[in-house]
Amino acid sequence: MIPLLFFAVTDTVVSNVNYEIVYVHEWGVVEVDMGFPTAGGAMWGYLDDQGTLEPYTGYEVEAPVVWFHGAQCTGTFTVRVNEGYFTTLFPPPDSLWHEEVERRVSPENFNSQTGIWRNVSLTWDIPENEESLPVSYDADGFSWATPFWRDVPANYVTVPGASYMDRFLYYECTANTLGKNIGDYSYGRRTYGYHGVALVFQKEDGEMIVRRADVEETVTVRGGVLSLDDVLEIICNWSDSRLKSQEIKALWSTWEPALRQRCIQQGQDVMMFPLSPEQVESISTIRFEPDGGNPVEYTRLFLGLGEVEL
Repeated sequence: MIPLLFFAVTDTVVSNVNYEIVYVHEWGVVEVDMGFPTAGGAMWGYLDDQGTLEPYTGYEVEAPVVWFHGAQCTGTFTVRVNEGYFTTLFPPPDSLWHEEVERRVSPENFNSQTGIWRNVSLTWDIPENEESLPVSYDADGFSWATPFWRDVPANYVTVPGASYMDRFLYYECTANTLGKNIGDYSYGRRTYGYHGVALVFQKEDGEMIVRRADVEETVTVRGGVLSLDDVLEIICNWSDSRLKSQEIKALWSTWEPALRQRCIQQGQDVMMFPLSPEQVESISTIRFEPDGGNPVEYTRLFLGLGEVEL
């Protein structure tokens, strides 16, 4: 098992941040070997006394996590699910769009394709008159992971319409057309259409280990067991070193228990690899529109997970 250690690494974001720019950072994970793939931030469940994730159900409903850095401002945040639908939005948006008709939020309307959060306020410090985080929402099935996301030194996000304040926004969505972008499962199951450096997770002596793999027509494991810093460096490289080190750490802390559950309890060899920008855009698109016209820069990293035969 790779220990969940606090690690000392240089922040991956360039130090001379322009505080007139809004930097929107997002990561998510898609279990591409699921028959009903979803874009994921955390698997629903709870951690047992060994730190292994015990899922609530066998059906994966997971989501990307979004942070904001840089400028203090207000604006509108929009997420569009392309050829899919939302399963959870946290906090609930001000409105949802389905086809070309906007409807107010209600439980029966959560099969819409676009969520809109209005009057979103981004601040460096906790706004006055706010004393706790979050204000009014419990994250239910993925609440065990929210402390990892809250530890990221991002701007505070306030959504007045939802009486919400925290350091992140969160949504869950299906990835209905992703299969078309990773190849036919019967042919591409070994590599999922990916070519490049991957991470392979395996069970050895009752523990989970990680090795680097080169993926072409097959998956070829190279070298010895990787350290935690090695793993985090590879994930950082997949983001072109544009995500903050704390965001990479939050990703690992969120998904290490689920990987361990698949490797140790299910006996699977699991490959982790980055999705291409085109594959990410096929799942969802995000947009933040500052009221003051501040420029916005986006960094999005979605990873694929799938069982492999070595």
